Amino acid sequence: MKVDCCTNTVERVEEKMFEEVTSRTDLEIFNSIWKESFTKENYELGECEGPATRYLVKNAEGETNGTVEIIPYSMDKERSTVEDMFLFSSLDMTKKTSLQHIYEIDKLSVGKYKKTGTLENILDVLLYFAKQHNVHYYYALINPLLFRALKITYGFPVEKAGKLIKTDDYIIQPMFIDMQKTLLTPTWKEKKISQT
Repeated sequence: MKVDCCTNTVERVEEKMFEEVTSRTDLEIFNSIWKESFTKENYELGECEGPATRYLVKNAEGETNGTVEIIPYSMDKERSTVEDMFLFSSLDMTKKTSLQHIYEIDKLSVGKYKKTGTLENILDVLLYFAKQHNVHYYYALINPLLFRALKITYGFPVEKAGKLIKTDDYIIQPMFIDMQKTLLTPTWKEKKISQT
């Protein structure tokens, strides 16, 4: 918080806890974080060939410790990071929404050390990007434990898009976030503040 002594007003100053990947060095850091995390979980290490917005995310101590990649949704299984494992294109919301308002979440990862605050800041990235790009829905394939943490621990409005998908190496949950609904309701942070 910042206090202005002349006017006795209090202004909340919040350091930006994420930054967009804009340089080769940023991309190397981004790749090292998500690849280590995905290797540990036996996830595929596929690279996005098309347009993507990537973010480096900080933990509560301000150290870069997480990643998230946001990609325009595609029904094309060759270009999509999600459509080849779950047919999001079959959902009513996909059929009723212009594809320019749907995005895929990929490479959502939290580094192995000093995790506190990283996931919360990744959620802030999703909110920030949704406001900037008029996102109606995010689609993703995520670890079921992460899905549960987002929904129950953080109160973030993630919803199951279908049943769990089991492969030989891992289990994933197809999910979506209705961002128009999310942006109109108090965020998990606001709910937490109002309860104190």
